[in-house]
Amino acid sequence: MFLCHVRYVIFVLVWYHLLFSVGATAMETGDWEILYREASKKQLAEHSYWLRLLHYHHPGESPGQWSSRSDVQNQSFFLSAHGQTDPEAELQATLQAFFSPDREDPNQHPQCRFIARLEWLKTQLDFSQVNLPQKSCPLFERWANLPHVKSISMVFASAYMGNPASIYGHILLKFNFSEKNIFGHFLLSPTFNFGAMVTSDDGPLTYALKGLFGGYTGRFTDERFYNYNHVYGESELRDLWEYVLNLNEQQRHRIIYHTWELLQVVDFDYYFFLDNCAYRMAELLEMAWDEKKINPPFALWVIPLNVFYRLEEIENEGKPLIQSIRLIPSRQRRLQQKIALLDAAQKDWFSKIINDFSLINSDAFSRVSDVQQAQILDTLIDYHKYLLAQEKTLLFPKQESELYLRRSQLPIVSYEKNEIASPAPPTEGSPTTRFRMGTIHNSELDNALELGTWTSFHDLIGRDTGHVPNTNLTTLDFRIRINEERIYLHRIDFFDLQSIEISPVDSPLPAEWSWQVRGAFEPRDLSCEHCSVWHVTGGMGKAYASPTWNGNYFAFANAFLKVSDQFESDYAAGIGSSLGMIVAPTDIWKFELRWNYSGAMSQERFAENQVQWHHRLTINKHWDMRLEANHHQATETGLILNYYW
Repeated sequence: MFLCHVRYVIFVLVWYHLLFSVGATAMETGDWEILYREASKKQLAEHSYWLRLLHYHHPGESPGQWSSRSDVQNQSFFLSAHGQTDPEAELQATLQAFFSPDREDPNQHPQCRFIARLEWLKTQLDFSQVNLPQKSCPLFERWANLPHVKSISMVFASAYMGNPASIYGHILLKFNFSEKNIFGHFLLSPTFNFGAMVTSDDGPLTYALKGLFGGYTGRFTDERFYNYNHVYGESELRDLWEYVLNLNEQQRHRIIYHTWELLQVVDFDYYFFLDNCAYRMAELLEMAWDEKKINPPFALWVIPLNVFYRLEEIENEGKPLIQSIRLIPSRQRRLQQKIALLDAAQKDWFSKIINDFSLINSDAFSRVSDVQQAQILDTLIDYHKYLLAQEKTLLFPKQESELYLRRSQLPIVSYEKNEIASPAPPTEGSPTTRFRMGTIHNSELDNALELGTWTSFHDLIGRDTGHVPNTNLTTLDFRIRINEERIYLHRIDFFDLQSIEISPVDSPLPAEWSWQVRGAFEPRDLSCEHCSVWHVTGGMGKAYASPTWNGNYFAFANAFLKVSDQFESDYAAGIGSSLGMIVAPTDIWKFELRWNYSGAMSQERFAENQVQWHHRLTINKHWDMRLEANHHQATETGLILNYYW
C-alpha cells in the first residue's frame, strides 16, 4: 500500500513538472510572438534601420550591390537560416532568440551579441507587455564603458604612395573618453579599422589584382589609437586628421552598439574602389540615424576623402555635424616644424653635427646658449627617429646614448603651438572628382571643344591644399573632343601616378627616389586623330628643391611599351627620359614645364620629343583655369575650365 502511494506521488510530481515546463515554454513563446505580431503590424522588417542593422541593401543602393541580400558573408551573424536574404525571417528569429535560456558564457547570449538590435527594437516595440529576462553582458559593458564616451571622431590618414591600397588615404573611427576615465588620453582611445585580411605570401601583383576584383575578405578590428598612430604617423609618415562629430548621446550609443556587433568576426567582400574602408566606415556612422545617408546610391567608387566632404554638408539637430578638426602631425611633419623654428645659425649647427657628431662636445657648441643647444639637439633627436622609421640610421648606439645624455643636461624647452604653422585640413582642398571643358587649337588638325572628367584625385599642378604636395594621382581621366565633323574619344588615362620626392628636411642627405607610372589609351602623337595606341610607361628619378624659386626640378629615366596596329610589329618598346620643373610663383598660380624623350628599341624604331607647358590659375577650391601647351609632332594649345566636386 505504501509503495502505491509513493508511486502516485512520484506520478503527480512528474506530471506537474512537465505541465509547468510546457506552460513556461508556452509563456515564453507567447512573449516573443506578442512582440512579433506588433512588429509585423508596424512592418519593422522593412524599416530602413532594421535593414541597416543587417547590412541589407536593395539593388543599386550600395556600391557594387546589385542583388537583394545582406553584405555580410558569415551565417553566424544571422539567427535565421535565411537571414542573409530574408529580413522578416531574421526579425522573427531575433525576437525569439532574446527569450532563449542562459548560455554557459553570458556574453554569447543573443541579447549581448546583438545589442544594437535589442536596443533599437526596445524603441519600436512595447516590451512592457512581456517578461523579457534581462541578461548581463560583462564583456560589452567593460569594452563600451558607455558613461565615459564623450564624443566620436572620424580620423583621416593622408595618402600614402608606398601602398596601392592607401594612395587615396584611409579612415578610422575613434571613441573619445572623458578625461576622468583611465583611457581619457587620446592615444588610449578605442579605435576601429576596416581593412582587407591580406596574407604575407601575396606579392604586389597578386595584392593589386585581389584588391581590385574582390579576392579579399574585409573585416573590422579595434585597437588603441596609439597603435594606428604608430603605423600611420610614425612609420608611414602620414598626417592624421581628426574630425570630432557633433552627435547626441543616443546617436553615439547606436554607433557603439553596432560596432560591438561588427567586431564579432563579421566578414564582408573587399574591393579597393567599392566596399572599402571609406564605404564601411560611412555605413557604420549612418547607424546614428534612421534615414540620413552618407554613402551615395548607385556609386561606382568610394574615396575616403569624399566621405569627409559629405560630413561637411550634413547638419545634425540644426548644427554642423563636424564639431572640430585637429591635426595629429606625422613624425616627418613634426621634424619639419622643429627645423622651421631654428634660426639660420642653429640650422648651420644642425647640419654640421649631422656630418660630425663629435661637435656636440666641442667648445664652440658649448658657447651657444643652453636653450638654443636644447632646440638643436631636440631637432637632431627627431631627425634620428625619422631616419629609423625609414629603416636608416644616423648614429651608432654609443652616439645615441651620448646624444640623450647631453640633452638631459640642458633645460626643457617649451614649443608653443602657435609658433608652428599647420597645413589646412584636407576638406579645404579641391574635391576629388573633376569636370573639364575647354577649347583646343591644333596646328595640324581642326579646332575642337574638349569635354572630360576624372574620377580622382589630384595632379602635380593642382592646389596642394588638402593633398600630399608634389604628387600626381589621377584615375580614369576621360577626354572627348567635338569638332565640326564628329565627336570622338581623344584619350583615356587609366592611371597616372607620380611622386616627386623632395628632401623633407634641411639636411645634407639626398631626397628619396621619385617615381612615376602611367597607363593610357591616347593618340600616338598630336598630328593625327585616328592613330591611338595603348601606352604603359614607368620610371624612376630624382628631384631637388629650387634654391630661388618656390618649386623643384626633376629628372626621370623611363621605360615604355606601346601597342597598336599603327606599328609594323603591333608594338613598340624602348626607354626614355623626362626633365622638368614645377614652380608656384603665388598661391593661386602654378605651372609645370616638362620635356619627354622616347626612343624605341624594338623592331619598330623611332625617336620622339614631347614638350608640355601647363599652367593652373585657381579661382576657388571648386574652380580653376588651365592654359596648356603641348608639342608632339604638332603643336596644340588649350584654354580649359575645371570644376571639382
